[in-house]
Amino acid sequence: MYSGDTLSNETAQIVIAPERHGEGLYAVFEDEGSTIAFYDDDGLLPAHSFRIDRDFTTVEVQDRADPKTSTRKVLVPYRRYFGRPEKGTAPPLALLQALGDAMEFNDFGDQTGTIPAGYTYFGQFVLHDLTSMTPSITPGKSKPKNIRSATLDLDSVFGAMPPGGASASSQACPAPMAVGETTDGRLLDLPRATDGMPCIADRRNDSNLALAQTHMALIRFFNAVRRLSDDADEARRLTQLHLQSVVLHDYARRLIDNVIYQDVMERGRAVIDVDADGFKLPLEFAAACARFGHSMIRNRYPWNAWNPGATVSAFWDNTYNSAITPMTRLRGQWVADWRRLLAIGLTEAQGAIFAAKIDTRLAFELRQVRPQALPHTTGSMPLSRNLAVRTLQRSYLLELSSAQHVFHCVAGKLGDRAPPGFAPLTEPELLDGESQAVRHALTERPEGGAARLVDSTPLWFYVLKEAAVKGCGLKLGPLGSRIVMETLHAAVSAAEPSILDPSVQPWRPDPRLHPSSESYALPDLIAFSGLLDS
Repeated sequence: MYSGDTLSNETAQIVIAPERHGEGLYAVFEDEGSTIAFYDDDGLLPAHSFRIDRDFTTVEVQDRADPKTSTRKVLVPYRRYFGRPEKGTAPPLALLQALGDAMEFNDFGDQTGTIPAGYTYFGQFVLHDLTSMTPSITPGKSKPKNIRSATLDLDSVFGAMPPGGASASSQACPAPMAVGETTDGRLLDLPRATDGMPCIADRRNDSNLALAQTHMALIRFFNAVRRLSDDADEARRLTQLHLQSVVLHDYARRLIDNVIYQDVMERGRAVIDVDADGFKLPLEFAAACARFGHSMIRNRYPWNAWNPGATVSAFWDNTYNSAITPMTRLRGQWVADWRRLLAIGLTEAQGAIFAAKIDTRLAFELRQVRPQALPHTTGSMPLSRNLAVRTLQRSYLLELSSAQHVFHCVAGKLGDRAPPGFAPLTEPELLDGESQAVRHALTERPEGGAARLVDSTPLWFYVLKEAAVKGCGLKLGPLGSRIVMETLHAAVSAAEPSILDPSVQPWRPDPRLHPSSESYALPDLIAFSGLLDS
């Protein structure tokens, strides 16, 4: 009998005790502890293959599903592209936590850039479509698996419903895919069960209001596409392809350094590849580089005409997952104003909402995220509610290499494709503009021979600082741009279907979906979903 990790929440403590399953058994809380899915190294375990005792304290796995007949979802491992720190060189956990705690969480006016705020939460939606990490993390033993497919195929929308929830098909809605009704009778909410639980494939997308409204927009987009075709599979294919175009031709173009964007789009990838046995998401992307969006969150949003000063807490309150008292249906006055979120025909003075700059400063409420808004995790160490500390704790537990080592590896792979001036940040650049507490954490020399953080910088912090220094807070810097752009490109290339499929080049959007150019953009998608005047 293997004595595994212990999972805790307010109502139960569950000891995983698998027989004949080795070390890799994971329990995933789907919704605040009321539904649990079990995975092993091969994938999602069917309900008949495990038994929970009457006291709900022990889970015993009976037998694996027959691999020849099983249709359960297979979990894909992440790929570690840039190795682990050499023994004895990793920064001490206490120093990483001190850096996270010292980072600035501003509670004054938001310093905004030029990227409309809707792209912050569209980016979170894309990240959720690519990655959902099994939650058991223990130093030196972590072999995290990806619950999502790792390709940009919209399995967060079209994938199987999590076990234990109401089916979206049970919702009263005339559309091909169910949409929820707001309190004032409009079909502008996620489909929900009577208690408010979201009936969607990835319930994380109900963790904040703006993200939930983005997921709802994708459902409505599919429904609008479906009305053009009697073939549901063709409608799904068109939805996937146009979403991929939004990601590569609109979202990435706004965030990625211009030279690197053009290099990848014209010459292909140099760093991130697709294995013969399929694409595995870079661990460094999932746990660090892709999390630049944390710094794009504002303190306040002129959300719509009814709520001109919405806060992060209000975004949590208007969900089932993150609210202190779970919401059952979205109130009509909290529906997104997409003209504001995408700055369509509006100036900032007229209500256009722009994202915060990408830098090392975070919104004030992220210093102490409410427990309901945090994902359940397991492992040997509790994670902080401070989002910066939590992200750096995870990088330590996952044994990510330093940014300087990653930069060296990337430069070696690029060779003569490296753009002019491709160089790591210097110590003065890393320290410039930071508080005394952050400067101290970066320059303190740890005991035991480990390098200073300014010489062995956490990858997440480095990506934020690089964006501030090299991209003026408006775009990612050279290292962040290269890893994020190549990962997105690979995730599209490996998807089925894919706009990068050589047999369909050059891909063009379907004119029936009213594209505004030779590619598809997020405003096109929102307009075709019927949401610009909602």
